Amino acid sequence: MHLDSDIVTVLRKLDEPTEDTDMAHIFRGDIADNSTWKFDFSQISKRRFGRKYWEITSYDPDGRNMDFFNPVNYSGNVMLLFEDYGAGIVERFLLEHRANLQLRTFVVFEVDGVIVKNTTTFVTSPDKNYPLKQPFFRPDQENLNCGYYVTFPIAYQQSIRITAQLIKRPIFGEKEIWEKMIDCKKSSQRWRCPIRVYFGITCNKLVHGIRLHSTFRDYYPFEVSNPKNGYLDRLNYGISQMANEPENYTPGLGSKCELTCHNVGPGEEMTIFSANVAQVIQSMLLRIYDDEQGNYAISYHWERILITMAWDGRESQVKEIPLAALFTVGIGYLREVNALMAGMRKRKCCTRGNGDIKGLAELDWVAHLYYEMPFWTSARIVVKRPRGFGSAVVCTHINTKQIDIQKYNPRLTGYFSAQLNRYESTSDKHKTLLHVENEWGHVVAINLIASAKGSFEENDVIIETDNATAPVISGTGLEDYFGYTHGFKELQNTSSALIGVPYYLRKNRGTRSMYMYRHMILDPILFTKGVRIYLEGSSSRQDKGTPRSFEESSSSFNQTITDTTVFSVAMFYGRKGPGGITTDNLDYEQSTSVSHNVRYSPNTVDIFKVQAAFENQPEINFIRHIVSLKVKQCVTHTFRTEKNNAGVILRREYRSVVSNQMAKVEVDGKYAGIWFCPQRAISHNISLRIDDYNIHPRLTVGKETIDVTFKAMTVWESSSIEVISVIL
Repeated sequence: MHLDSDIVTVLRKLDEPTEDTDMAHIFRGDIADNSTWKFDFSQISKRRFGRKYWEITSYDPDGRNMDFFNPVNYSGNVMLLFEDYGAGIVERFLLEHRANLQLRTFVVFEVDGVIVKNTTTFVTSPDKNYPLKQPFFRPDQENLNCGYYVTFPIAYQQSIRITAQLIKRPIFGEKEIWEKMIDCKKSSQRWRCPIRVYFGITCNKLVHGIRLHSTFRDYYPFEVSNPKNGYLDRLNYGISQMANEPENYTPGLGSKCELTCHNVGPGEEMTIFSANVAQVIQSMLLRIYDDEQGNYAISYHWERILITMAWDGRESQVKEIPLAALFTVGIGYLREVNALMAGMRKRKCCTRGNGDIKGLAELDWVAHLYYEMPFWTSARIVVKRPRGFGSAVVCTHINTKQIDIQKYNPRLTGYFSAQLNRYESTSDKHKTLLHVENEWGHVVAINLIASAKGSFEENDVIIETDNATAPVISGTGLEDYFGYTHGFKELQNTSSALIGVPYYLRKNRGTRSMYMYRHMILDPILFTKGVRIYLEGSSSRQDKGTPRSFEESSSSFNQTITDTTVFSVAMFYGRKGPGGITTDNLDYEQSTSVSHNVRYSPNTVDIFKVQAAFENQPEINFIRHIVSLKVKQCVTHTFRTEKNNAGVILRREYRSVVSNQMAKVEVDGKYAGIWFCPQRAISHNISLRIDDYNIHPRLTVGKETIDVTFKAMTVWESSSIEVISVIL
């Protein structure tokens, strides 16, 4: 069978051990010799195959701001927060609970059936240290809170369980605690809830058959006989040191900094980079001065310079984005932003440029952007100064390297892109942070700047991938999404490698100004046909009556900032044209699939009709026919696929009244893994969910149809299955 050569490349890559199981996939060098240390960000632009972005949170399915609890399971005083079967990599783990300060919580990481870490959360105070060394740290110093935030890969080959054990807590049965939590959520009296736990977990879920470079249990226990004894500590220490001075370890930079400066007058454009040969931009450094009648002062208003980037003669992938929003710097202020991929710090740089530009200080603020930007024929980067402001001096350093076509295959690599959305209202309509249609890619960063009423930071972030019109992933409030939990109050004006709130000002009791960022180089949000990421319009939507009403956004930047201004910049890699097509769609009410010959074993199956809404999308009710499989019952479908596919994604719409649904998956008689759908609905009326399952391309390539069998390991209740064939 003849296969597309690039599909063969994908298959070969999936046959190799997955490297991003620890930080070593962005690190190059000998960990024992810091003179060899280098960052390697070359994989960030590459398209991902054989994996999905998965996020489990303690969100409130009713669309209210009662986003806590909702674990996978609860037994006695132990909460199961995350569970999975098969291979995957947990990239973030956030846990925070409101508790009596004298009580402790143990968190247990069980990887591939072995407990590898058993540690306590802690109460933050100046004399407390991290519960473990650098990979684990506490994000929030709010009084009465304890917990921690892990931003380090926790890889597992066969299974994982993350549990929280509440010490000296009242012991409840699973049914009793669930009923108590539902009652207190419905009454909106959170202080009466027996347990208040906020958590969020993101994971790269890998297809069955993937091999890992390492797993988390490889590094434990700390024994002399373990060849990897202390490796994580040393690696994390090294990367932490590098992240403090990333310019010294980013390819093509080093300690020497030279900036080329140009005057840009009001209404003028200036080309700061142009090329007509294939290259990769590895890094960008910028410094902006305001020209005040020949006196040059570092600018406090980087929003007054707009940047446009176009690759290979295409429509601009980055169009008139304010530098302040792209480089994660301030609006009307300057301060250090310690983000790894885009931030600002003071640095000595030599400057050169037009002869009339003199007197520029060497030591001053410099912004950096380290996302690679590959192009294959041409590139042009332009900056523009809007009218109404005086002249500016734009100083830049752009480092490039020759492109390796084998490494940067244009069909398997995305263009660096960014999208701006701006709003001048704090209405109850949803606010889109990113909306991309008919395109494949992955989101690597979200920057959000807002001036809004106090409850705004409690609004949830919701993700809908691949043309879904209901939540696929439901987050909790902004303070959780950006890694701080339960408000930004105590850690305002702070930043770190991947998350930060470098600016937070409470103007009065009702209005707050915030600048937040979250970089996702470890856990990008993957999409095959498109994506919509949005901020819910209200933290209490169950009675608003407009659950899918989106506020109209502007893609241009108005220089006037008001007390109701909200704008975001999302950075992503992608390409126009879908990376997948729907080749089959099975609706159990009326099938349009070739699987009209659905085979059940045993033959008797429960089919019933329900009226329900999707979780986190109340008040939009649907009539659905549910097929309910009992334990050990099987169903086999014949699904249509694109012959020249690079894998298949099954999108299941299901009823989540039955908790933690699980089924074995077979493709053409071969085992394809376990499909696990955790958590449960709070009520029958709001109980519809969407979940995706990726099938290894080795089981699908070259086939126009596949027989897929689900063998229920629990009750398995589905209403439809969409088949998405991944294409190049």
